[in-house]
Amino acid sequence: MSRKELNFFASMNTTHGFQSDFQSIFDPDQLKRIYILKGGPGCGKSSLMKYIANLAEEKGKVVEKFFCSSDPNSLDGMIITDEKIAIIDGTAPHQMEPNFPGIIESIVNLGSFWNLKKILPYKKEILELIQEKKNAYQSAYQFLEAYGKVSDEILHVSKKALLEEKMLHNINIQCNYFFKSQNKTKFKSIIRNTSTICKDGIIKFNTFENESKKIWVVDDYLFTGYIYLEALEQYAKKNNQSFYKSHSPQFDKKINAIYFPDSKTCFILGKRDYNAEIEGKEYHYINMKRFLDDEKISQGKKKIKFE
Repeated sequence: MSRKELNFFASMNTTHGFQSDFQSIFDPDQLKRIYILKGGPGCGKSSLMKYIANLAEEKGKVVEKFFCSSDPNSLDGMIITDEKIAIIDGTAPHQMEPNFPGIIESIVNLGSFWNLKKILPYKKEILELIQEKKNAYQSAYQFLEAYGKVSDEILHVSKKALLEEKMLHNINIQCNYFFKSQNKTKFKSIIRNTSTICKDGIIKFNTFENESKKIWVVDDYLFTGYIYLEALEQYAKKNNQSFYKSHSPQFDKKINAIYFPDSKTCFILGKRDYNAEIEGKEYHYINMKRFLDDEKISQGKKKIKFE
């Protein structure tokens, strides 16, 4: 049986610091059981989740996997969607505590399996490494913050040059092709992040693309793709269309991908030479330059270059 690769991030390293969507994704109102794993690095939280995820998939269950925003080789959480059961790493920086202890959430302390006799001889070295890691994170977030400020200024220029009515008309035309005109189901907006910034750079999962039949690649020219997706989100809400969305690690709470499960259609940021095209999918391209005032963009570029 083929497995569905439903890979996401429940938290992100961003230009605005560490951002967590744990509370929304692992919502006790939406899940029957939540197992919160406690314990420090190396006590087996990720390994245990990977093992259980594999067992569930072997039994034909659908599993959503949420990878660590700093180390995509490790898991931060998982949901067995068929059973509405979640297992999560409840330690810092995305610390989770039970809202309904025993009834929905249970704490599993993996720290009790540490072999202190083997750890304590390395106390000095471990403490130094913890401080070194802390310093590295502080430095990385300072660089990300600086990059974010430049990005925000570029986006500000793009908004001023936007031909909004022309863009909204395009969204209306696109959505008429696949929105259900009589969608009477309860509207849902579900967060499922597909990218983060980590030690290996920007990491992106193609989960939405894999689930879709039609893929719209929105040109991210001067970050205008974010404006398009933000308007698309509002249009979907207005028309009672449920969707999954991914937050951007570059702009706080802005969308960098959106997926409509009813029509198997997604919109993602990219370029015309999008290098992750998947065989058998129907691709379309949205050129954002069409919705910009060239003169205002030219003036804005001079401002950005400090001329």
